[in-house]
Amino acid sequence: MLGQLALEKMLAGLSSRRYARGLEPGGQAVAAQAASTSSRRSPAGWWPPTETALAELMSRRLDGLDLVALMVDGVHFGEHTCVVALGIDIDGVKYPLALEEGSTENATLVTDPITGLRDRGLDVTRPILAVLDGAKALSRAVRDVFDKLLIQRCQQHKIRNVIDKLPDRLRAVTEWRMRQAYHAESALKAEGELEQLARELGKTHPGAAASLREGMAETLIILRLGVPPTLARTLRSTNPNR
Repeated sequence: MLGQLALEKMLAGLSSRRYARGLEPGGQAVAAQAASTSSRRSPAGWWPPTETALAELMSRRLDGLDLVALMVDGVHFGEHTCVVALGIDIDGVKYPLALEEGSTENATLVTDPITGLRDRGLDVTRPILAVLDGAKALSRAVRDVFDKLLIQRCQQHKIRNVIDKLPDRLRAVTEWRMRQAYHAESALKAEGELEQLARELGKTHPGAAASLREGMAETLIILRLGVPPTLARTLRSTNPNR
């Protein structure tokens, strides 16, 4: 039941930071409206709004599905973690691919749904961009499965990791400067702005500076690739509503 709720909320475009609110019961009218909306938005039968949706999702063959990007994230519900994988094709259509539920985001939990994509027929030999949150186990899992892979680190996760290490008075301006850098006209300019910020933070908050520098290059992959702004907006974050 938890997995099905997580799947429905994520596919409906609910940000992971609002899941707790989204999982509260909303009455029969709200439930009926949500079911109606999800069925109307289903792309080519990929969105089954029934109690068997999760089982069907995990067994559906993926042969012939041509993806340019893969988004994987761990969503936390109290003591539970759900790893969710979404695929994106060249037209920007999102396809739910897998959802695995467990007690923690460990290596097995993140590996099983990724290896399952290959077992279910997804072509893992083509180039693909994977949008990840920076978890090492998840990064290792996708590298082991996909032959031609580029990883775009979730910019939202990176911003949160950095500002969590700062006092309140510095958080807003740091977040603004990071967002400005991520929207720079080139990866080179963005890297220069982020490195300047890291040098400034390093004088008084070395932990935040180190967090900013860690994986910096992978947060700028969409800039290096010259991804168009509309698609880049989706690929900046593992939150599928962006």
